[in-house]
Amino acid sequence: MGNIKHVCFTYFIVPIEEHLFTKPALYETQRDWLKEAMFSNLEFTTTSGVDYAVRIKDKEQRSFEDDKNIIFGKLSRKKRTQIYEKTPNDIKEKDIEDWPFVGFICDMRKGNQKLVIEYDSKVFFRMNSFKKHLKEIANYKMFSHGYSVAFELLVKEKAFWKIIDSAEGVYGIHFSLHSPNLFGADEEADNALKELQKIFNNNRAEFDLSNDQAKLKVPKERIKSFQEYADKGGGYWKISVQKNNRRRTHRSSEQALTVTVEAEERANIETLKQVLYEFLKKDNHEI
Repeated sequence: MGNIKHVCFTYFIVPIEEHLFTKPALYETQRDWLKEAMFSNLEFTTTSGVDYAVRIKDKEQRSFEDDKNIIFGKLSRKKRTQIYEKTPNDIKEKDIEDWPFVGFICDMRKGNQKLVIEYDSKVFFRMNSFKKHLKEIANYKMFSHGYSVAFELLVKEKAFWKIIDSAEGVYGIHFSLHSPNLFGADEEADNALKELQKIFNNNRAEFDLSNDQAKLKVPKERIKSFQEYADKGGGYWKISVQKNNRRRTHRSSEQALTVTVEAEERANIETLKQVLYEFLKKDNHEI
């Protein structure tokens, strides 16, 4: 088939607002709820009218040593396409359903919490929109348990600073960071988020730095820990810069870390397993 590109999301399970002060469920229980909500054979239509189908490949899944917590399957999106049909007296256009798919593997072991998925623009194109669709699918059932799920992309290591260094000026930086439950996160960012959570019991922290004249200072030693936290899947960032005398906005979702491998077919279990391990190594996780 050729080269197949893969992207990777970290997922977070957090209590929704009215359950912030209740005793939290064990991660194992939360994980089982998410399996039922998202990683089972299902069909789902988003609020924007996009139809998805998920199919779990149980037989292939057993090739893993810890098969209960590593899920393998296919994600498909409905399209409408036209074919041309010959009849004895005419050639007619016929509208049919088409379900292009990508393979995925989800490592649900506590601390890893990674969803690796093949990239195909027929199934998803804009990362931000797809991230919202994943969240919508998961939370349709997770809300009933008092929890919500968020998905954040792993980002290229030097993308943030390449944007900053090549800009003529910086108007603003926005960070949105999940509560400190990201394993392997930078200690400074993790501790700062823990302190905020102790005070406010928040499950997300957001902050903006801005300068209307594009003269914002961005000291690396002050920002790096939060940038690295976000890039490991702990949140996302947005940067507004001046370049070529124009104001431009860059988002971390446009800078996805990818792994590309040669494969004969989509949704091959051994290929996805190899790619998962590559992402875990890049993210400094134990395999």
